[in-house]
Amino acid sequence: MNGKRLYIPYGTEQEYESLEVPNLIVNGTLRVRGTLTAKHIQGKGAIRGENIRFETMQIGLVDAEQLSGRELLADQVLCSACYVSDRIIAKDYIQAYELETDSLACCLSSLKSCKAEQIIVLKSKKRGVLRLAAAAWLQTVRGKLAWKRQQSQGRRGKQADPAPDLAVIQQVLDYLEKSRLSGQPEISGEERRAA
Repeated sequence: MNGKRLYIPYGTEQEYESLEVPNLIVNGTLRVRGTLTAKHIQGKGAIRGENIRFETMQIGLVDAEQLSGRELLADQVLCSACYVSDRIIAKDYIQAYELETDSLACCLSSLKSCKAEQIIVLKSKKRGVLRLAAAAWLQTVRGKLAWKRQQSQGRRGKQADPAPDLAVIQQVLDYLEKSRLSGQPEISGEERRAA
Protein backbone atom coordinates (compact mmCIF):
# COMPACT_ATOMS: atom_id res chain seq x y z
CA MET A 1 0.00 0.00 0.00
CA ASN A 2 1.36 3.39 -0.95
CA GLY A 3 -0.50 6.38 0.47
CA LYS A 4 -0.11 9.31 2.80
CA ARG A 5 -1.23 7.65 6.01
CA LEU A 6 -2.36 4.29 7.31
CA TYR A 7 -4.42 4.01 10.50
CA ILE A 8 -5.03 0.74 12.32
CA PRO A 9 -7.73 1.24 14.98
CA TYR A 10 -7.81 -0.34 18.41
CA GLY A 11 -9.03 -3.93 18.44
CA THR A 12 -8.20 -4.69 14.80
CA GLU A 13 -5.38 -6.72 13.29
CA GLN A 14 -4.02 -6.17 9.80
CA GLU A 15 -1.41 -8.18 7.94
CA TYR A 16 0.73 -7.19 4.94
CA GLU A 17 3.48 -8.84 2.91
CA SER A 18 5.38 -5.53 2.74
CA LEU A 19 4.35 -1.98 3.49
CA GLU A 20 5.68 1.45 2.58
CA VAL A 21 3.86 4.51 3.90
CA PRO A 22 4.98 7.98 5.09
CA ASN A 23 2.87 8.05 8.27
CA LEU A 24 1.63 5.04 10.20
CA ILE A 25 -0.65 5.12 13.23
CA VAL A 26 -1.08 1.78 14.97
CA ASN A 27 -3.48 1.42 17.89
CA GLY A 28 -4.33 -2.19 17.04
CA THR A 29 -1.95 -4.88 15.74
CA LEU A 30 0.08 -4.76 12.53
CA ARG A 31 1.92 -7.78 11.10
CA VAL A 32 4.33 -7.36 8.19
CA ARG A 33 6.03 -10.45 6.76
CA GLY A 34 8.56 -8.52 4.70
CA THR A 35 9.80 -4.97 5.06
CA LEU A 36 7.92 -2.11 6.71
CA THR A 37 9.17 1.33 5.69
CA ALA A 38 7.67 4.47 7.23
CA LYS A 39 8.87 7.95 8.02
CA HIS A 40 6.83 8.29 11.22
CA ILE A 41 5.25 5.48 13.23
CA GLN A 42 3.14 6.16 16.30
CA GLY A 43 0.37 4.68 18.39
CA LYS A 44 -0.30 2.49 21.41
CA GLY A 45 -0.58 -0.78 19.52
CA ALA A 46 1.81 -3.54 18.47
CA ILE A 47 3.93 -4.02 15.36
CA ARG A 48 5.39 -7.39 14.44
CA GLY A 49 7.61 -7.69 11.39
CA GLU A 50 10.80 -8.94 9.78
CA ASN A 51 12.53 -5.69 8.84
CA ILE A 52 11.26 -2.31 10.06
CA ARG A 53 12.78 0.93 8.78
CA PHE A 54 11.65 4.28 10.14
CA GLU A 55 12.66 7.85 10.88
CA THR A 56 10.87 8.12 14.23
CA MET A 57 8.78 5.56 16.09
CA GLN A 58 6.68 5.92 19.23
CA ILE A 59 4.75 2.69 19.83
CA GLY A 60 3.51 0.35 22.54
CA LEU A 61 5.22 -2.88 21.40
CA VAL A 62 7.60 -3.55 18.54
CA ASP A 63 8.74 -7.10 17.73
CA ALA A 64 11.08 -7.46 14.74
CA GLU A 65 14.09 -9.26 13.37
CA GLN A 66 15.77 -5.99 12.44
CA LEU A 67 14.98 -2.40 13.41
CA SER A 68 16.71 0.57 11.83
CA GLY A 69 15.90 4.24 12.20
CA ARG A 70 16.75 7.51 13.90
CA GLU A 71 14.67 7.62 17.09
CA LEU A 72 12.73 4.87 18.90
CA LEU A 73 10.42 5.39 21.87
CA ALA A 74 8.49 2.28 22.94
CA ASP A 75 7.01 0.52 25.92
CA GLN A 76 8.57 -2.83 24.90
CA VAL A 77 11.19 -3.62 22.25
CA LEU A 78 11.94 -7.18 21.14
CA CYS A 79 14.38 -7.64 18.25
CA SER A 80 17.41 -9.50 17.01
CA ALA A 81 19.27 -6.48 15.62
CA CYS A 82 18.54 -2.86 16.42
CA TYR A 83 20.37 0.03 14.72
CA VAL A 84 19.04 3.42 15.85
CA SER A 85 21.22 6.46 15.22
CA ASP A 86 20.00 8.96 17.86
CA ARG A 87 18.27 7.39 20.84
CA ILE A 88 16.26 4.47 22.12
CA ILE A 89 13.91 4.86 25.07
CA ALA A 90 12.26 1.66 26.26
CA LYS A 91 9.75 2.25 29.05
CA ASP A 92 9.27 -1.32 30.26
CA TYR A 93 11.73 -3.68 28.59
CA ILE A 94 14.21 -4.02 25.74
CA GLN A 95 15.58 -7.31 24.45
CA ALA A 96 18.09 -7.49 21.60
CA TYR A 97 20.99 -9.65 20.48
CA GLU A 98 22.75 -6.72 18.82
CA LEU A 99 22.09 -3.06 19.56
CA GLU A 100 23.82 0.10 18.28
CA THR A 101 22.74 3.61 19.22
CA ASP A 102 24.02 6.92 20.59
CA SER A 103 21.81 6.91 23.68
CA LEU A 104 19.86 4.12 25.39
CA ALA A 105 17.45 4.70 28.28
CA CYS A 106 15.54 1.78 29.78
CA CYS A 107 14.32 0.24 33.01
CA LEU A 108 14.91 -3.45 32.25
CA SER A 109 17.01 -4.96 29.48
CA SER A 110 18.40 -8.18 28.09
CA LEU A 111 21.17 -7.34 25.63
CA LYS A 112 23.77 -9.67 24.18
CA SER A 113 25.84 -6.99 22.41
CA CYS A 114 25.37 -3.28 23.02
CA LYS A 115 27.29 -0.38 21.46
CA ALA A 116 26.03 2.88 22.91
CA GLU A 117 27.68 6.19 23.72
CA GLN A 118 25.42 6.68 26.72
CA ILE A 119 23.36 4.15 28.71
CA ILE A 120 20.85 5.33 31.29
CA VAL A 121 19.17 2.75 33.50
CA LEU A 122 16.26 4.17 35.46
CA LYS A 123 14.17 2.74 38.27
CA SER A 124 11.04 1.00 37.13
CA LYS A 125 8.13 3.32 37.86
CA LYS A 126 4.68 3.74 36.46
CA ARG A 127 5.24 6.48 33.88
CA GLY A 128 4.73 7.01 30.19
CA VAL A 129 7.35 7.02 27.49
CA LEU A 130 7.55 10.81 27.41
CA ARG A 131 8.09 11.01 31.17
CA LEU A 132 10.77 8.34 30.84
CA ALA A 133 12.42 10.47 28.15
CA ALA A 134 12.30 13.48 30.48
CA ALA A 135 13.79 11.42 33.34
CA ALA A 136 16.57 10.19 31.05
CA TRP A 137 17.29 13.76 29.98
CA LEU A 138 17.45 14.90 33.62
CA GLN A 139 19.81 12.03 34.45
CA THR A 140 22.05 13.11 31.56
CA VAL A 141 22.08 16.74 32.74
CA ARG A 142 22.92 15.67 36.29
CA GLY A 143 25.80 13.55 35.02
CA LYS A 144 27.18 16.38 32.91
CA LEU A 145 26.93 18.85 35.81
CA ALA A 146 28.72 16.45 38.16
CA TRP A 147 31.46 15.92 35.57
CA LYS A 148 31.90 19.70 35.09
CA ARG A 149 32.05 20.15 38.87
CA GLN A 150 34.83 17.57 39.13
CA GLN A 151 36.73 19.18 36.26
CA SER A 152 36.47 22.68 37.77
CA GLN A 153 37.67 21.45 41.17
CA GLY A 154 40.70 19.93 39.47
CA ARG A 155 41.51 23.23 37.71
CA ARG A 156 41.23 25.35 40.87
CA GLY A 157 44.37 23.81 42.25
CA LYS A 158 42.98 21.00 44.34
CA GLN A 159 46.12 18.95 44.26
CA ALA A 160 46.74 15.45 45.45
CA ASP A 161 48.81 15.13 48.62
CA PRO A 162 52.51 15.38 47.76
CA ALA A 163 54.56 12.24 48.08
CA PRO A 164 56.38 12.05 51.42
CA ASP A 165 60.09 12.83 51.41
CA LEU A 166 61.66 9.41 51.93
CA ALA A 167 65.03 10.85 53.03
CA VAL A 168 63.42 12.78 55.92
CA ILE A 169 61.42 9.72 56.99
CA GLN A 170 64.57 7.61 56.93
CA GLN A 171 66.46 10.16 59.08
CA VAL A 172 63.66 10.19 61.66
CA LEU A 173 63.57 6.38 61.76
CA ASP A 174 67.38 6.22 62.13
CA TYR A 175 67.31 8.74 64.98
CA LEU A 176 64.54 6.81 66.77
CA GLU A 177 66.45 3.56 66.37
CA LYS A 178 69.69 5.12 67.74
CA SER A 179 67.88 6.64 70.70
CA ARG A 180 66.20 3.32 71.51
CA LEU A 181 69.51 1.39 71.34
CA SER A 182 71.52 3.95 73.31
CA GLY A 183 68.86 4.24 76.02
CA GLN A 184 68.42 7.96 75.50
CA PRO A 185 64.89 9.22 75.92
CA GLU A 186 62.97 10.11 72.79
CA ILE A 187 62.30 13.74 72.01
CA SER A 188 59.09 15.01 73.53
CA GLY A 189 56.55 17.07 71.63
CA GLU A 190 57.74 20.33 73.22
CA GLU A 191 61.35 19.66 72.28
CA ARG A 192 60.28 18.93 68.68
CA ARG A 193 58.48 22.25 68.45
CA ALA A 194 61.50 24.07 69.84
CA ALA A 195 63.83 22.42 67.32
